[in-house]
Amino acid sequence: MESLVSELKILIHLGSHLNVVNLLGACTKKITKGELLIIVEYCRYGSLQTYLSKHRNSFISLLDDFGNMKSDSEIEELKASILPEIPSSDRNSMADYMFSGRSSVCSNHFSAPEWWHKNQQQEPDATLNKIISTRDLISWSFQIARGMEYLSSKKVKKILLCSNPPVSS
Repeated sequence: MESLVSELKILIHLGSHLNVVNLLGACTKKITKGELLIIVEYCRYGSLQTYLSKHRNSFISLLDDFGNMKSDSEIEELKASILPEIPSSDRNSMADYMFSGRSSVCSNHFSAPEWWHKNQQQEPDATLNKIISTRDLISWSFQIARGMEYLSSKKVKKILLCSNPPVSS
């Protein structure tokens, strides 16, 4: 219980940050009975490790054989090969969205294109949302680094581990 109370104190001290799962509230009414409830932001897709493992077959590398980003023409060819049955105007919009690094680790400021809302199924992991590209990995890495930088600036004394960050839309 002491370690959980310690975590709660740290979360209260941290305040809010876009790239950190934020504390929403806590109930300490029955703490003397060993009950402590902590409410944090919901991360729809769970941990990054689980998300990447689940969607590993839909990863699209945008790197060439030398580790450089592919040229715009190569990316256009890739878009056409992945989404051949979709009209070119919709395909470009869809592919630009899928290759844009649009996913956020801990942000509720998600704005998908209009076509995405029309095609979104009831299932949270609709097919269009499963494609992961090199740009997504770079974007997530940047967001994780910003979150860790924030934690460091707040002088969090816990060891900063980036082994399993949460993912939200």
